[in-house]
Amino acid sequence: MDAESQCLLEVLACQAQCLNLSDLRLPGILPRLLTLLEGVQPGDFPLGEWNGAVGYLLRKPLYFPTGEAARQYLLHHLT
Repeated sequence: MDAESQCLLEVLACQAQCLNLSDLRLPGILPRLLTLLEGVQPGDFPLGEWNGAVGYLLRKPLYFPTGEAARQYLLHHLT
């Protein structure tokens, strides 16, 4: 199954070895999450997945024009 057919958050949770999607919000997961996000290319997932990930992880709805903008915002605001 390729990345385009999977949810970005589910892929991150699986790669971070989280039992639940909500575990991505745990402080102890943050270093691993940042490393994983650095390795994900914006084009690997549709823009809607990036915007959804920002909203879920930061608990506020934000919308970006590109996946790269959403990715950079996440990397900056999760540090």
